[in-house]
Amino acid sequence: MAFSGVWLLERASQWDDIAHGRAPDGNPYRVGDAVTLLWRVSAIPILALFVVFLIWFYLARTNIDTYPDRRARTLSSGWSVGGWFCPVVNLWFPMLVTRDIWRASDPRPPHPDNAPERGGLRLVWAWWATLMCVIPLYVYTRHVRPDGEPDLSDDTFNPIPYAEAARTADTWLAGDYLITTIAAGLLIAVVARITRFQTEREHRMVAARFGPPQYAHTPPAHGHPTARAIAPARLPDAPQPPPRPQYAPSNQTKQPT
Repeated sequence: MAFSGVWLLERASQWDDIAHGRAPDGNPYRVGDAVTLLWRVSAIPILALFVVFLIWFYLARTNIDTYPDRRARTLSSGWSVGGWFCPVVNLWFPMLVTRDIWRASDPRPPHPDNAPERGGLRLVWAWWATLMCVIPLYVYTRHVRPDGEPDLSDDTFNPIPYAEAARTADTWLAGDYLITTIAAGLLIAVVARITRFQTEREHRMVAARFGPPQYAHTPPAHGHPTARAIAPARLPDAPQPPPRPQYAPSNQTKQPT
């Protein structure tokens, strides 16, 4: 995504040279072919990451239904997947599910004025706001981009209007890719924070049910009042030494001959 934005800025610079009557450093159509090839190569990994995220998102939502403190749930667990694909509602349903997961997973006790919750949810709101900016920007770039790829070397063609429109479209599209990269980074932070919340909450639930973990007893230091001598353990299969013969003391004394 970031590489595509850099290449689009380079192509916008080439279109700017053409719009001002200067010779560009290269062919802008070749840069467009490179961006298209990059998107075709990265399409499958991006799709795979989205599927992995959906699985994590669904499991994180179902986890909060097992927590003893039943905080408010805005939507059911089915909307954790369906909310991304239903038209119109996909503009805010995923955000509501994420907010439910965050609130229910946070192991910290609720604050009287909910200040910690609001502070933590700023990260969620920042991620969703940047993600929602991606769609209108992409629609705008599709609207202002000129159609076709005319021959710029044709003397009968005036390239200035076409270059100006293409420069505007590439500049805004590069900004759109930059915002998408920021949204991806914020999403990673949200996933990491929720995962840490749920891991800590599960540890507390296990400790409350089965007690704290038991560790092997460590003998006290030498000289401590409770210190005891511990005999070395004998392996069960180790050969045992033969018993020493025991002689009973004799009360008879030998008479001289």
